[in-house]
Amino acid sequence: MPPSDSLSQNEFRFPRNMKPEVLNNVYRLGHHILPIIQPYVINIQDVLPDGNCGFRSVAVGLGFDESHWAFIRQQLLHELDFNADLYRYVFNSYDPDSYDVLRNTINWHQIKPAPAEHWMFMPHTVCRDITSYQ
Repeated sequence: MPPSDSLSQNEFRFPRNMKPEVLNNVYRLGHHILPIIQPYVINIQDVLPDGNCGFRSVAVGLGFDESHWAFIRQQLLHELDFNADLYRYVFNSYDPDSYDVLRNTINWHQIKPAPAEHWMFMPHTVCRDITSYQ
């Protein structure tokens, strides 16, 4: 959906055809989304914040229920292990031992909140100056 020139639905530039149950999350969480991306957001789902939330979010984004977080972790580990030489080359060329750190981060399958060392992190995607987007 192309961006609208009118902000009459709300202070964000989200599509007008959102379901009513989604609008609450849009109002509550929409300010965390870069304005240039807002016109393309059609849903915001808040997931359980238990240390597995990054993997819960990926599950939801792929069309699964958020309870499939362990499946996402399992699939990521399988991919890393199956192509270990490639991923070691890519990650370790940037920062030695990055592959092992990443693999350890993903390797959590206990049914309890994940400690910080097992949270999803994406250091190469972090914007250095987020204020330039606000």
